[in-house]
Amino acid sequence: MAQAGIKRGPNFRRLRKVLNQIERTMSQPEAIEGILSNIGLFLAGRVIRGILTGRPGGQRLRPNRPATIAKKGSSKPLIDTANLVGKILVIPRKRGRVPAVFVGAPGRLPSGDRRSGKNIGRIANYAEFGTTTLLPRQFLKPVLDKNIGTIRAIFIGDLGRKMGVIGPLPF
Repeated sequence: MAQAGIKRGPNFRRLRKVLNQIERTMSQPEAIEGILSNIGLFLAGRVIRGILTGRPGGQRLRPNRPATIAKKGSSKPLIDTANLVGKILVIPRKRGRVPAVFVGAPGRLPSGDRRSGKNIGRIANYAEFGTTTLLPRQFLKPVLDKNIGTIRAIFIGDLGRKMGVIGPLPF
């Protein structure tokens, strides 16, 4: 029975069918994990490119101070030994029963991963958020902010493909 004030239009049955199909697809953890992994891979690529170009999300990183340049021998912010770039990972996770994905430089690497992750997660955290003596050099948030529309498009496109819909979802 329709709720008061809600009219059933000519596309009601079609919309109901699509919403039921979305609900079935979204209840399959492997489908959501695949979608989130695709989004994670996209973001990781953009973050790495942003660090290497010094313009994550199109925003120029604050330049290194002269003392920092002298000490490390480079004027490129966030790049010293390339450890940070090499540790930008996409790690599928679960939050309870809900699939999730981590994109960034983890403090601890997944079990079985032999790459040294010592301090990289902490260094990435300091760079992103700053400290009492270090101004932030955000490399994750600007990428996320700039690409939110693309992330939505990846999600909707992948969801549609998992539902067997070719082309845009019908709403």
